[in-house]
Amino acid sequence: MISFKNFLIERIVDPEQLAVRVAKKYGKRTSYGSWLKAKKHEHIPLSNYNRVDVNKVENKLYKYQKKLGMYPGDFGASEQEQKKVTARANEASANYKKKFSDKTMKISDLHATQPFIRTDDMEQLKNKISNKTSSDIMVIKHNDKHYIMDGHHTVMAAKFRGEKDVNVKYLDLDTETSKKKGVNENIDNYFINENKINHSNIIDNENGLIKFIVV
Repeated sequence: MISFKNFLIERIVDPEQLAVRVAKKYGKRTSYGSWLKAKKHEHIPLSNYNRVDVNKVENKLYKYQKKLGMYPGDFGASEQEQKKVTARANEASANYKKKFSDKTMKISDLHATQPFIRTDDMEQLKNKISNKTSSDIMVIKHNDKHYIMDGHHTVMAAKFRGEKDVNVKYLDLDTETSKKKGVNENIDNYFINENKINHSNIIDNENGLIKFIVV
């Protein structure tokens, strides 16, 4: 069994191989509810994932994006009208991206929006870990918590390298939605009572090591 000292050294040298070893040790589950399956020993569970909270932030973000005009709905009958609607949606999407600002954040303050990271495809894993930059990490603030909307692999790789902070693209959704009078604050939590997961049991917290490893 690898010693903790050697683990600290190895995580700096080869985060891809370390991810595989962590998955083999802690990726014991094969199901995270009926809606999502995982391969045993080929995924890394993320300890601070909370399905209820994630549904809330995703619903609120969707309503915010829709209000900006990113989801126009029915394009209409004519081809000309479709082009106009698509152009407006593309413009809204570009304006949405401009609302993100550069920010340095502590990894320990970030919350996952997915229950695990897959490690079964080594080429894909290597690409996601090695070839991404901080611009791939998209973080949304909701109810005073910070959620990784994209870039879980990049954050994981930084943590494996022993880094405490990461540079992200950041949007304060609390502030943005408080500016919009029409935004509905009462989110429909239609998944709350379906397929509940006991998140405290997702991870084998052996010797406290996994809390050090996993986002």
